[in-house]
Amino acid sequence: MKVILLKDVKGVGRAGELITTSDGHAMNLLLPKKLAVQATPAELAKYETQVKKGNKETEDLKALAKKLTIEPMRFTLKTGPHGEVFNSITKEDITAALKKLGYETAKIDLDKPLRTLGTHHAVIHLGKGIEGKITIETAGDK
Repeated sequence: MKVILLKDVKGVGRAGELITTSDGHAMNLLLPKKLAVQATPAELAKYETQVKKGNKETEDLKALAKKLTIEPMRFTLKTGPHGEVFNSITKEDITAALKKLGYETAKIDLDKPLRTLGTHHAVIHLGKGIEGKITIETAGDK
């Protein structure tokens, strides 16, 4: 019997997958516990729509990752008269700057706050296994 999984089932598959399983397994476990629905023509049409939507979202995230990789982000750090740095750039600062540009992020990998002037790199995880390497340029205010 063909079923579409609604939730992850250990040893069977992940949510959203179309699988073929034995009739007994489907009728006695998956369907009664609402872990899956039978793959009727109507459900298959919904499944195809969701797959297309998921593919479009994935392509959009890949395009965003590419755009963020190309364009460096620029920040200004408060500096003293002799070039000493008085503040830092944190993950939260980068997230806020991305939100101002209209980007929602899942996670930013930054080992420690940026406290030096120059070019730095960080990895940004956008979701669905898509990540990009962003360039962060820091400059002094004086």
